[in-house]
Amino acid sequence: GISVVGEYLSNVFNRPEARAAAVLTVMPSIDVRADLPRHAFEVSAAGTMRRFSRHTTENSEEYGLASSARLDFGSRHQLRASAQFAHLIEPRSTAGSISDAAEPVSYGRVQGELGAGLGFARFRLEPSLRYERLDYRDVALVGGGKADQRFRDTRSLRGEVRIEYQLSGLLAAFALAARENIDSSSAATQRRDAHDSTLAGGLRGAISPVMSGEIALGYRRREHAQAGYRDFRGITYRADIQWYVTPLLTLRAQVDRSFRNSGNLAVGAIRSDRLTLSAFHESLRRDQRGVRLQRRRLERIDKPLF
Repeated sequence: GISVVGEYLSNVFNRPEARAAAVLTVMPSIDVRADLPRHAFEVSAAGTMRRFSRHTTENSEEYGLASSARLDFGSRHQLRASAQFAHLIEPRSTAGSISDAAEPVSYGRVQGELGAGLGFARFRLEPSLRYERLDYRDVALVGGGKADQRFRDTRSLRGEVRIEYQLSGLLAAFALAARENIDSSSAATQRRDAHDSTLAGGLRGAISPVMSGEIALGYRRREHAQAGYRDFRGITYRADIQWYVTPLLTLRAQVDRSFRNSGNLAVGAIRSDRLTLSAFHESLRRDQRGVRLQRRRLERIDKPLF
């Protein structure tokens, strides 16, 4: 499929001296999947091309490839695996981005994950292990020359154990514990090595026949190996609620606290608190297949990534 979006930005560079431009975004994608009764496999590719009416240095392309597989064994047990590769652009509005960059900051991301789901009566155990590597490209500066971005390169390994208890047919309570080790992969100095631990719990599933989601609250501790960077100890949270107002209209609210890679050499990571409200309206009424897909959305949503 392909999506085309037009928009007008009043402050392209996110600076006090605002400069405006119209933007055309083209997003092609392809998705091939085999969803068998007990096994599944999917391969997808997507891209994003942005073209500005003015300030054409902001023109950019993104692309990504992803694959995932699920292997069922027994009636309630499964193994999961996924891999992703992407070339991405960092938005100008991102906190800590380079103020005098003459072009968008770009980076590569490689990610792989292995996980399992094990069901026992009302309980479900879901351990997982995820690897991620970020590699930032040097960026051209307004005054000439390039800024070396290798200090931002990182690799991380995250392990998580999640336990769910089914309260009713579509509502479950859960608890999770996660540990992530982050290492600088290229920097010789100003290394961003850190340890990140999370304990959280919450509810997942259908709140009503037309509302579903997940709410989680917990404690997170992030400690850097280098003394110059600020550590974090405190509350973490995530909520993702979808309300199916009519068969054609869906409202969604998302809120979360996370950490982002910083373009400021003196800042190890940026704490981000985000609130997103969105509405989705379909142009045509769903057929029976669409109704089945909506029911599946009520029964299952993505698990949180703290």
